Amino acid sequence: MRDVESSIPNSASEAIEVELGGTELLPSVRPLWESLFEHHVAGGAAGLAVQPQGDNWPLRIARYHRIFEQQPAFVLVARQGKLVVGYALAYADEPIEEISEGPVVTIESLVVLPEMRGQGLGGWLLEEAEAEAIEQWGAEVTALEVMTGNESALKFYERAGFVEQGETWLRPDPTTGGAPQGARDIDDDRLEVLLEEGSEILAIGLEEGPDDTWVTSDVLVGCQPEPGYAADGAALEAALAPFAAAGASSVFVALDRAADPAWGETLSSHGFKKALRLFTRLIAID
Repeated sequence: MRDVESSIPNSASEAIEVELGGTELLPSVRPLWESLFEHHVAGGAAGLAVQPQGDNWPLRIARYHRIFEQQPAFVLVARQGKLVVGYALAYADEPIEEISEGPVVTIESLVVLPEMRGQGLGGWLLEEAEAEAIEQWGAEVTALEVMTGNESALKFYERAGFVEQGETWLRPDPTTGGAPQGARDIDDDRLEVLLEEGSEILAIGLEEGPDDTWVTSDVLVGCQPEPGYAADGAALEAALAPFAAAGASSVFVALDRAADPAWGETLSSHGFKKALRLFTRLIAID
């Protein structure tokens, strides 16, 4: 562990220490994740139905474990005495062509205990995560997503020099427009065939669900309009309908800055809500 008291503007007498590790540290951050979940709910959760309080942490820690299984990742846990006061979980990601050809570090979570906010701990954890990502992966860009309506986080990242690069829209269910009504059977074989067939208008992938914040199907569709395609609601529904029939009814649609601006209005008219906003910044290397 490292003593970082001098790095954090903090009036408390007890030093704040940080520990770098992996999945063994995840249970210790549960109270902070649950405080963030409550913050999201209080802020409206982008107007979407949320998981019950008791379900969100098991789903969140399962997602964290998948991240560690699928790509290089680490977690930084900040403690003041025995109290966990903040954490940052980050993983190595693919380059973003429009920004840099270098490696990207994605900040999956950056959470500070509510009573510790405004003391510089969040900014310090972010910088420490970037420094670790430079050392481990040669990272050149930091990327992260902010939930729509989380105004305090938006202001924090904008002050830190982050620039908005895109947005992600979510529709939990194509028939209700809201939370899926009852469990749907998942036809894994059919979903595999649909992925192989692909789509002319969308780049499509699947992700294990349900989502840890929003009520969704057990398999999630993640997609992005192919470059150069104009917004087309009918084509969108035609591409997604077979996935819903196979049990993957909840859909995330990612839009980057190059996407047809009309996609936002089209998605809204088809029951999607803007759930997340993507931000990036170039990492300053001393």
